[in-house]
Amino acid sequence: MRKAILLLAITFLFTACSKDNIIDPDIDIPDIDDTGQVLKLSVNGYVTTDKLDFEFDIVNGNGEYEITTSDEGAAKVTIDGNKVTVHLLTREVSLTVSDKSDQSVSFTLVSTAKELTPSSYSLLLPENETYVMDIEFGIGSYEIETLKGVSAKAVVTKEDDIRVSANTVGNTYFRITDKRGSTAPLNVIVPSYYDLGNENLKITAINDQRVSIALKMNGGNWSFVNVPSSPLIINPGIILKGDIEKTTDYLQFDTQNDDMKGSTTINLQDTMGNRASVTVEVK
Repeated sequence: MRKAILLLAITFLFTACSKDNIIDPDIDIPDIDDTGQVLKLSVNGYVTTDKLDFEFDIVNGNGEYEITTSDEGAAKVTIDGNKVTVHLLTREVSLTVSDKSDQSVSFTLVSTAKELTPSSYSLLLPENETYVMDIEFGIGSYEIETLKGVSAKAVVTKEDDIRVSANTVGNTYFRITDKRGSTAPLNVIVPSYYDLGNENLKITAINDQRVSIALKMNGGNWSFVNVPSSPLIINPGIILKGDIEKTTDYLQFDTQNDDMKGSTTINLQDTMGNRASVTVEVK
């Protein structure tokens, strides 16, 4: 059976499949690298680089080449004739090269460039405070956009840092982009703080909010009477002696980030058996 060949002149050369998607995994096409060493790799292999950009030539095919990527946000690809340039935006991307005869070859490109190290940022910032963040991913010239939320604002300073200002309680989500197009998320949490000083506390919250309550009454070593199960709250937990002086327990939880309204009560008891309840109304 005729084997369709689409060869790529990159550090390794590949065999490709025919229109019938028949692949002979035992066929390796050798090439000579700059050191004179013969290198072999079969279809669907890996190619590594330590660069941000990677170039290769298509040396055998039927023209009208197209390249698809596993993720549009992972790389930007340009084709000039038979020369391909891959601008990596993440550390790994899978590429499929095809020609007008539906011949194709696939491989995964992996970069070890430190600028592509995955990054994400999370900031806990009290209401009405400002913080300047030193951003270290990518290659600078950052831009920032708000994806969701109104509790905080963020701008890029002339020093290429991010200045974040907390305006009100709630969570806000940003995306930072460097000049090549690499991105990193920034999540800003502006919590609300309360004190539990007697047996009952009622609070009003919004969706997607961090709530922290100092349990200042009675004997300490607080625990849940029953672990809260309401869908209105997420990740409820008690932090024993969670303040700076390590004397006060804290109840902490997040409210549901979906548009869910309603009320629920969290029941607590301390080491002496004293009971308390916290009622949360999400409006």
